[in-house]
Amino acid sequence: MQTVPPSSARSIPTKPLVNRTLAKAVSRLLVTAALLTPITALAAPISIKELRTLQLNKKPHTLIDVRDPNAYKKEHIQGAINVPLESIRAWQPPANTPIIVYCTCPNDITAADILIERGFKKTRILEGRYASWKNAKYPIVYYGKGTTPKQTQNNRITAKEAKEKIEEGTLQPIDIRPKAEYEMGHLPGAIHLELELLKLVVKLPEDQNYLIYGRKSKRTKEAAKLIREAGYTVVELSGGIAGWAGRKYPMEVK
Repeated sequence: MQTVPPSSARSIPTKPLVNRTLAKAVSRLLVTAALLTPITALAAPISIKELRTLQLNKKPHTLIDVRDPNAYKKEHIQGAINVPLESIRAWQPPANTPIIVYCTCPNDITAADILIERGFKKTRILEGRYASWKNAKYPIVYYGKGTTPKQTQNNRITAKEAKEKIEEGTLQPIDIRPKAEYEMGHLPGAIHLELELLKLVVKLPEDQNYLIYGRKSKRTKEAAKLIREAGYTVVELSGGIAGWAGRKYPMEVK
């Protein structure tokens, strides 16, 4: 019987080699499938109109701005609180309240996905992000060009800052003092709305930001709170009418 020399014997793929080849093929298919699958957010979108309706109807919701604190302090949507993306895992939202997330970049998707994964299923993302809200001229809290004016947590601005914004046409003054005091002298262009009237109804143009002032700080805070809760952007005049007059800024008499 003739023996075939080992050098002329044919090599036959072993079982491990076949398994490795198959594994690589499957791996390539999985990677391709992942690349072709669109990345979508877990949270449903909410339009700016829907959000504005929630605000005006005072429906429960929590609006969060996930940008960095400096961007938030510069300007943000009326009623929003700041929860930077890096803090989103530790943040504890109010129980059973719809959450609306917004940003100027895809961080809103990341934040919303984290919240949903944590069990907050009522999380939604603002459609069109911050730019769409601003372009629609819906209320925003604006504190100046790149800087934050001196103010307290009650959203107070100085007489100097108020004067600049009134002259720019970006701030509408509201005088809440009694009619006789208003007629004796008020800020340029100020409208007269006594606190007692604001307690009954708050109906103002939606495309403006408002400056509340009076003679007494307590009444001014109360008026600002009423207007803010109605969904409008409002700040208080630090020092009231006395602070304005003390700087000898212009006043109108009616």
